[in-house]
Amino acid sequence: MTDPSILSHDTQGDSATPVLQTGGRKWRTPLRLAALFLFAMAMCLPGTWALPLVDRDETYYAEVSREMNERGDYIVPHFNGKPWLEKTPLLFWCQAASFRIFGENAFAARFPSVIATALTTLIVFGFCASLYGSSVAWRAAICFVLCVQVAIFGRVGIIDMLLTLFTTLATWAGWELYQGSLRKIWWWAFYISLAGAALAKGPVAILPLGTILLFAWTVRSPDIFRSMKFGRGIALTLLLAGLWFIPVLLLTKGEFYQKFFGDQVFHKLANAQQGHGATSALTYLATLPFYFVLLFATFLPWSFYIPAAYRRMKAQWTPEDRYLASGILVTFCLFSLLKTKLPHYTLPAFPLIACAVAPSLPGKRFFQISSGMIAVTLAAAFILAPLAVPYCVQLQLAASPWLQKDMKIAVADYSEPGLVWYLRGRVTSWTKTIKPSGVVGFMSEPGPRFCVMPAEEAVQIPSDPAWKQVTVKGADVVHGRWIKLSMFVKTE
Repeated sequence: MTDPSILSHDTQGDSATPVLQTGGRKWRTPLRLAALFLFAMAMCLPGTWALPLVDRDETYYAEVSREMNERGDYIVPHFNGKPWLEKTPLLFWCQAASFRIFGENAFAARFPSVIATALTTLIVFGFCASLYGSSVAWRAAICFVLCVQVAIFGRVGIIDMLLTLFTTLATWAGWELYQGSLRKIWWWAFYISLAGAALAKGPVAILPLGTILLFAWTVRSPDIFRSMKFGRGIALTLLLAGLWFIPVLLLTKGEFYQKFFGDQVFHKLANAQQGHGATSALTYLATLPFYFVLLFATFLPWSFYIPAAYRRMKAQWTPEDRYLASGILVTFCLFSLLKTKLPHYTLPAFPLIACAVAPSLPGKRFFQISSGMIAVTLAAAFILAPLAVPYCVQLQLAASPWLQKDMKIAVADYSEPGLVWYLRGRVTSWTKTIKPSGVVGFMSEPGPRFCVMPAEEAVQIPSDPAWKQVTVKGADVVHGRWIKLSMFVKTE
């Protein structure tokens, strides 16, 4: 993949836009890009069907997407039969479509992220080819898809890879507009991508705009503002995003604004959600460099070449280098300011980091490092993922032969979205939350039903001899602990 350049740069007018060379290599470029796409798919698909949905976000999103199909309502997301207004809908739409094609399973829930990863890999190639040439671009694309961050989050059913897809495309389009490209497609690509990013994860869509503004300030280039045509472009973005934001605001009578912007966006700025981040002013200051410190681990095995990339950029400091540095800094600094911190929040910066590091990657060692990372990735997917199945307590409970479709469900003193996702694969009713003191009353009501609760509390319940009881042990991945659950079942 590091053969002589397949792309060249047009020397007239649109100078930064990669174009196909004439001659015998022309037909090979689409085939090589197809091979790159399939390579990215091959790195991310394995294990997606074997590893249960254990992450809280994965199970929330999968259940919301399933209920979209059940209700036929693709505007107002629902979870457990009630409006769930914490996220924007792009992933839910993609998962809902995937469920219709592949069925309601872990593979289908993760398939949109895998496709987004493969498409982002192609965008990384095209963007880096425009910056540094195609031989460097091959390394950047492979570097991106084989780093730890992407190896993990490029295969899970969460929002961030879709966000990364659109922010990377917008960042590439912004560069082409700065270069003076006369192709209108780049202008459309930039603002449509912003709308896609907004539908994927809301206000975080501003990342490419921040990149453009910081870069324009560093190079003192007023021409870029004329190229971007911000006024009409932002209007286009708002129009496209508004096709969903306005209807959901109207249908929820403004509740979406409170739940999404109030509880999610502003709350994350001021508070650490679910314990992910700083809980005091002192710890907040201590966690400000969190993402910069974490970068070494998440960008492995290429982290060792970040110092060389930094020295190269510092020595040359070309517009290309400044543009990448602007995007990386905007992403890392923005998420560093949030009190809520999770490792995957800075994922949109990783395509840019791969492009920045690629010119400093060694020739001979590159193949060896890539081969080693491929082996590790596939081994984890085919060996470690299936080993996790027996430890998924929700999956164990859902496998009980006593469950019936028309049963009523209750949960006492235990609340995880994974339980709703897996049990609703067997039972059609909604999950009811009750107190331990209400278990006997719930189970004594007429009709088949079951109740799930922690095993240490279940031993204190005066159960009826007619009730069946299941007790399972496993891992609570969300809280990093072992857990034991019991389920009382009444079949009649």
